[in-house]
Amino acid sequence: MIPLELQVDGLFSYRTRQSVDFRPLIDAGLFGILGPTGSGKSTLVEAILLALYGDCPRKEGGSATLINPDRKAVFVDFVFQLDSNEGTDRYRCLYQARLLPTGKVQKQQHRLYRWQKGAWGVPVDNPASLVTELLGLDYDNFCRAILLPQGQFQEFLLLTPRNRADALQNLFRLHRYDLGETISLRRREAEASADAIRQQQEHLCSQASEERLQQLQQEFNQLRALCQDLAQRCAELESAESRLTALAQRWEEYHRLRHELEQRRQEASTIARDRERLEQLLHCRENLQPLWERLQQLKQDQLRIAEDQQQVRQQYESLTQQLDMVEPLYDQRRQEYDRRHELRRQAELYHYALQYAELYLQRSALEGRLQESKKLLAELCSQRQTLNQRLAEHRQQRYRLNEELRRLADLPELVQWYERASSLYREQQEIEAELQSLSETEGSLIQHFWERCAILPEAYRPLPEAARDFAQALQAVELQLQAARERLQRDVDALQHLNAAAELARRLLPGVPCPVCGSPHHPAPRLPDPTAEQRSHELHTELSRLQQAADLVRQSYFELQAQSRQITERRRHLHERLQVLQHQLAEHHRSFRWTEWSPGSPQQLEIAQQRHLALQAELRQHDTEEESLHSQIDALEYQEQQHRRDYEELAANYTSLVGQCELIYPKVPAELRELTPDALRDALHGLQRHLQSIEQEFPELERQYRQLRDNAKELHVQCKLLRAQLERLTTELESCYRLFNAECSAKGLSTDEAEQLLRGPLDIAGELRRLQDFEYHTRALEARCAELESDALQYDPDTHERLRAELEATRQHLHELHERVGSLRAQLDSMERDLTEQQRLNHLYQELLGRSQRLKILDDLFRGNAFVNFVAQTYLRSLCQQANLYFRQWTHGALELDVGEGSQLLIRDLTYGGAPRPVGNLSGGQCFQASLSMALALSDMVRASARLRRCLFFVDEGFGNLDRESLLLVMETLRSLRRQGRLVGIISHREDLQQELDAYIRITHSARHGSLIQSGWQTNGAT
Repeated sequence: MIPLELQVDGLFSYRTRQSVDFRPLIDAGLFGILGPTGSGKSTLVEAILLALYGDCPRKEGGSATLINPDRKAVFVDFVFQLDSNEGTDRYRCLYQARLLPTGKVQKQQHRLYRWQKGAWGVPVDNPASLVTELLGLDYDNFCRAILLPQGQFQEFLLLTPRNRADALQNLFRLHRYDLGETISLRRREAEASADAIRQQQEHLCSQASEERLQQLQQEFNQLRALCQDLAQRCAELESAESRLTALAQRWEEYHRLRHELEQRRQEASTIARDRERLEQLLHCRENLQPLWERLQQLKQDQLRIAEDQQQVRQQYESLTQQLDMVEPLYDQRRQEYDRRHELRRQAELYHYALQYAELYLQRSALEGRLQESKKLLAELCSQRQTLNQRLAEHRQQRYRLNEELRRLADLPELVQWYERASSLYREQQEIEAELQSLSETEGSLIQHFWERCAILPEAYRPLPEAARDFAQALQAVELQLQAARERLQRDVDALQHLNAAAELARRLLPGVPCPVCGSPHHPAPRLPDPTAEQRSHELHTELSRLQQAADLVRQSYFELQAQSRQITERRRHLHERLQVLQHQLAEHHRSFRWTEWSPGSPQQLEIAQQRHLALQAELRQHDTEEESLHSQIDALEYQEQQHRRDYEELAANYTSLVGQCELIYPKVPAELRELTPDALRDALHGLQRHLQSIEQEFPELERQYRQLRDNAKELHVQCKLLRAQLERLTTELESCYRLFNAECSAKGLSTDEAEQLLRGPLDIAGELRRLQDFEYHTRALEARCAELESDALQYDPDTHERLRAELEATRQHLHELHERVGSLRAQLDSMERDLTEQQRLNHLYQELLGRSQRLKILDDLFRGNAFVNFVAQTYLRSLCQQANLYFRQWTHGALELDVGEGSQLLIRDLTYGGAPRPVGNLSGGQCFQASLSMALALSDMVRASARLRRCLFFVDEGFGNLDRESLLLVMETLRSLRRQGRLVGIISHREDLQQELDAYIRITHSARHGSLIQSGWQTNGAT
């Protein structure tokens, strides 16, 4: 990931939009971002993180904490280039957020664009996951390996072993080696499956066997033969039962029909009488029905018209009462309505009088306001003139200060020249002091090793004249000790051979062949030496003493060689740096070009600096006062313009009011001019309300009066018509009723009987048809009984019942046998399936047992995340080896990183025999060196494992803990990384770093504009 452009606005201390073009900085080489503490350097790193992942270290309090209070919005635009194995792509990340007055974030946008076909493509919202996929790094690992924010620089070095292992697993995706849980799960599944299969086998074995299968087969055959016999007997009984059932049905039908025929014969006489009566009623009803219906219709019409007449009479009386009440009010309102023109003229006069009174009061008020506004305008004009005079005086004084300050224009460049010269002198003195210290260290080192050699034997101690070349003297002593040890070893071997020969000779027996020469003749054996054991012990003691002395000399020689090489290498490096400094001092003195200043008297510079600071402070004070005067003048001018517009508006209003008063005055009667506006207003409102009520109420009252009068006339006519209709219907009803009585007497019926007959719902024709159907069905029953009588006499119910019971018992027995046969068939099929399933489960059980055993072996190997921890520890050791390439160089071979038990990071001090100690015991500078070396190694490994071919490595702060020598070593290492193609940038507040950088930008902070980014500056031949 290579940054190209960055724009920041409203983020923390950035009040105005600032932009950084990284391309010239990256092309120049090792570059940096410099500036004082709190100027906003680290904010650029957090802006990159915010654009990529939508998060940064100081976002713990939410998005509202990111936004500058003066801006109320934050904007970050970051363009970067990605060189991957697939090619080179360009991307743009945009982050925006806006703050509401309530303190909440209104909108938060996070988008990613890709450069396609000469333009930015379709944006992707919330692109943190896509950026993680593109870079191969999430937010935490990006901060650890690529871009190190302030305060998190030493995080990876000081992590606990557990957290460091988790970080390595996430960083290098080591979770793919975590097979323990999967294997354990597979093992438990295999064991559970095997247990379930074993339980199934036991259950099947308890239910199914070959002997039981043969018994069931024999029983099944016997039951099937018995079922066939019963089925044949059941068929015979069913045939006989079907014949008896047919006879039983005819017998039951015969007896039912005989009973029904007896009942019909008993009802025959009653049916004949009912038939005669119905025929007579049918004849009477046909003659009286029309007359009865006409009589009922006349009664209904009479009742309806009587009700209508009563309702109309009530309405007429009500309207008459309302008309009597409305008529007096109508006459009164009519007279008032005719006088409405007089009331309107009177209201117009009151209106003119009220308007004149209000205009007169307004004119009086405006006269007072005009006088006050004129006086205020004069005061504002006087204040503005006073402020303009003060502003002119401030401008003259500011011009004088600027002239004096212009004479000190070369002061910053001169300060930089003196600071650079002072820095070079201090560095030269430090190098000379360190060379002297190296000489003293070398002498004390030789003295230390001389004292350590005091424990050597007198013959093997280095001579005093060998102090100048002590290493060669130690080498010579080591050769002497080696020769002495070889001589002693030969003596020990010879003594052992003699003792062995003596022991062998002592064990020889007469006549037994010698195991060495084979001869049976043995001369007199040599007696063992009684002093051999003592001599052997002395020789071994001397040999052990010489071995210890040789080990001491060898260890001292190697330590002396290592430390001497370090001192020599350091002395050579210091001499080279001293030559470079002398050359830089000479070049620096030749570049001195100020004639009014002396290069050897910096006291004049201090005086000029103090005067320069005083002038700047005074100018800032004048700027503040001028801004205050300008704001006061602007405010006074704005007030004067406002008051002048108000005065002109008041004058125009006053003139308008005077003209209106002159126009209205002749229209107002003399008696109304003396009244107050409130009295005129009340009188006018009363007249207007009275006039409005008359004009609104009279037309409605007139319409209501006329409508009531017309409705009363109409109802009077309806009453007369209804009374005539009622009299006509009464006469017709009496005539019809007399005719109905005469007809009833002629038929031999009373009036009540006739009304009951005609009023009821009796269906005479239907009753006659019912009687005829009764006679027809009676004759049909007699014929059917004669037909069934012969068959019914042949049927015996007892015989039929016995046959039916036998058939039912046979069927029940057959059904039970069929159920037993079905049950046996199901048992046979189930047992056959169980035997087959037993064979299959046995084979599967053996397979699962073998699989479970193999998984148990793998589970023991991968238990407790051991394999992943082993891989993480391997990665950590590789990381330490890569980091030691930098760390040993920066510490002159004195310190190195190592991994102890439990993945604990340790520091080995090679100057004291490689003794381990915790990383927390390092000093501030050593801790920075170790953290930086670990970060560089981590970046190397991440860049190799991720999808990035080239990526910027950014270091935020940490250089303040280094001395000058350590700083030069670190900078030389970073510069060598840049020569190898690595992109490295640093952030620091140390101003002396600008001499070591190829390019840099400077961040300054203004109280008015916030953080500002100044253009870059290049060294090494660039001007």
